[in-house]
Amino acid sequence: MKPHKLLRGGPLENLDDQTRARLVDEFELTHVIDLRTLNEQDRQPNEILDGVRYTHLDILGKRERTTKQTQWKC
Repeated sequence: MKPHKLLRGGPLENLDDQTRARLVDEFELTHVIDLRTLNEQDRQPNEILDGVRYTHLDILGKRERTTKQTQWKC
């Protein structure tokens, strides 16, 4: 993979102007693929960046993410 072609990051919220410009200009960000659940997106929505396409892929489907201790019992 070429450098700066795949960028992993957190939610795109509360970005300052310098960060927005860096993502679009320096990293040439053109497409965001958001793997978060709808609940996660509702809690921390992405800011819309000019010229950037957004795709939501909820890889968990209807399953809820949980860290309940009972699920870790052997």
